[in-house]
Amino acid sequence: MPDDPIKIFRQLVETSRQMAEVAGGLDSGTLRSLEHERTSLIARLPDKLEELPISDRQEIVAGIREIQKLDGSVHGSIAPWMEHIATLLAHCAQPPRNSRQA
Repeated sequence: MPDDPIKIFRQLVETSRQMAEVAGGLDSGTLRSLEHERTSLIARLPDKLEELPISDRQEIVAGIREIQKLDGSVHGSIAPWMEHIATLLAHCAQPPRNSRQA
């Protein structure tokens, strides 16, 4: 029996909510695990949703919009950390300074 798309979308929204909560604490292990879970849920969705009742499709659209907002929250939480890491990597890539210049 195929998976229920509306149930999967509800799980996607809940997983995205958890990701937004975890991102604030910069728990990269849990965030990575939740992203993997979300990817697995997406893979279970059917290709076509036109056959679903209109109320289910409306719920899916609302869920997608909420997921987009939550993803923005996740990005906002991790963006400063990513900028800091980029700066550290840039400094590590620079050749060492010779303290004794001729």
